[in-house]
Amino acid sequence: MRCPKCGFPRQPGSDECPKCGIIYDKYKEYSQREQTGDVKKAEGEEKKEKKEIKKLVNIFLKKLAVKERISQLTNLQITALILFAVFLTIGIGFIIYTPDITIDGEISIDTKGGQSIKPGQIKVNAFSKDALLPYLYERRKERDAQLWTLWKEIKAAKTEYDAAFQQVEYAFRWDFDKTDEALKAREAAKRKWLRLRAEEREIDSCGFFFQELPAPLTSTKTNSEGKFNIRVPGSGLHVIAASAERQVSDDAEKYYWIREINPKNGRKQTLVLSNDNLASPDDIIDLINNYARE
Repeated sequence: MRCPKCGFPRQPGSDECPKCGIIYDKYKEYSQREQTGDVKKAEGEEKKEKKEIKKLVNIFLKKLAVKERISQLTNLQITALILFAVFLTIGIGFIIYTPDITIDGEISIDTKGGQSIKPGQIKVNAFSKDALLPYLYERRKERDAQLWTLWKEIKAAKTEYDAAFQQVEYAFRWDFDKTDEALKAREAAKRKWLRLRAEEREIDSCGFFFQELPAPLTSTKTNSEGKFNIRVPGSGLHVIAASAERQVSDDAEKYYWIREINPKNGRKQTLVLSNDNLASPDDIIDLINNYARE
């Protein structure tokens, strides 16, 4: 007799293997349990395999039954089924399809000089709201960062200007020979301060947001009478944006419009862009804030 695990000769009267240390009777019970588990596992896998085969057979039989039913239909019945499927598809298409929105628009400007004009060749762009507003959102972050830096420079320039102004007063009172030098320093400080303030106004304007706009869905231009026609998709939310500039002597009059298109107002809409609905930076910020909340 040998050990059932390691094969070492079994000692007469001993219940334990002197080499591997197993208890013979317990190892025998363990081996029987393992064999029983393997048998059950094999039986379970066999049942699972039979179940999968049965499932495949049922699927095949169902398909076969459908084919048999179709083969029993007359040509007229088959034609009727095809027509029903076609009409059903068309009906679903009508439900899903939304026609474009046509916008008849006009740009009318009242200049600072009191003149009313209707400019031609002004570009009018239509944007998807989901495409335009992320750009404006990022643009606002750039604007805020630039303004924060600029405000520090403006504050320093104003301090410099105030100091130069005091130097001029001191020179006039106590050191007249340095008056010209003090006046030049004051003028230089003033020009620097005014230049920074002009940069601030430019960054804090609509023009900053209208730079490098994303590609529009569609665009058009006003005719000689300031009129335009543009179409936007009937589904989704859209925005109309336009800008105009008029040079008057050394001054430039700039005009910006940004208007949301509401599909609920119908498939044919009228839009007049004038001084009454010029866009302001606050209007754009409101659009951005609504987008961020949504």
